[in-house]
Amino acid sequence: MRLMIAARVVLILALVVIPRCPCVNAQAAASCQWKTADGTRIPIPPPEHPRLFLRATDAYSGKVKQVRRSMVFLHPRDQRVPAALVVLDRIVSADPNFKKYWLLHTLEQPRRTATGAVVERTQYGGSGRLCLDVLLPKPGNRQLDLIGGPGREFWVFGTNYANEPANPDKGSYEIGKWRVQITPRQPAVTDLLLNVLQVTDRSHPGHLPVRRIETESRVGCVLETDQCNWIVLLRRDGARSSQAVQVDGPAQGMCRVLVTDLQPGVWQARHADEPTIRELKVTDAMGAAWLHGPAGKWTLTKASE
Repeated sequence: MRLMIAARVVLILALVVIPRCPCVNAQAAASCQWKTADGTRIPIPPPEHPRLFLRATDAYSGKVKQVRRSMVFLHPRDQRVPAALVVLDRIVSADPNFKKYWLLHTLEQPRRTATGAVVERTQYGGSGRLCLDVLLPKPGNRQLDLIGGPGREFWVFGTNYANEPANPDKGSYEIGKWRVQITPRQPAVTDLLLNVLQVTDRSHPGHLPVRRIETESRVGCVLETDQCNWIVLLRRDGARSSQAVQVDGPAQGMCRVLVTDLQPGVWQARHADEPTIRELKVTDAMGAAWLHGPAGKWTLTKASE
């Protein structure tokens, strides 16, 4: 499963657990029917914050029972960081010993940071910078490797699979040469991989503080800006639910909260320090609630039908 994102930086996001294709030569590949992911774009008010949900189980071999990706695009309204992407992947393997890999392919060499990695775009006049914050797996269960460079551009388990273009002088030649590779250290049937990508400019770099938040049934993040805190909370299993949701955000300032994977209907949002109850309409197409209000503790409850 791959996704191209244009942001003057680079990138291909890939989940790897062995793609399904029995082809052994070019002739067989020509007639092969690849199985790919199917996705749903979910518009969430305000419209500049869409969510994309991908089901990719059929694109992989029998080594996996389920592969799901949920992405939320945020426009933090911060001049230093005009865009951010929250990516939650849920992988259920047929055997806990099958290793799972989350890949971020880049054109230029990434650098390791305290929270993940950063990569800059300097070729062809580019000036972009991409910051990766790894929230899951947790640090004690995380292995992060930077793989690439001359002779290792497409290095996979001890072999470099060359992938040179027919016309290497083409100006748009942008085949990746590096990748950030993240894998859980401990064997498990089910793994969640939660990452946040922030787009900025290397001439005026910015990086917003981001941290993981989680409950028994949900996981997400808080992205902090000078004006407000952006909170995204998603179901761990990706299934829609009518259970009440507790949102425990920062204590100060304002916040924008997105809670996904909700059953359609009317939901009520109550702040711990306010008597007023807000009504939020969740449509079947959207399956999510969005609210803007003071920071602190919020409780979302589905109203009785």
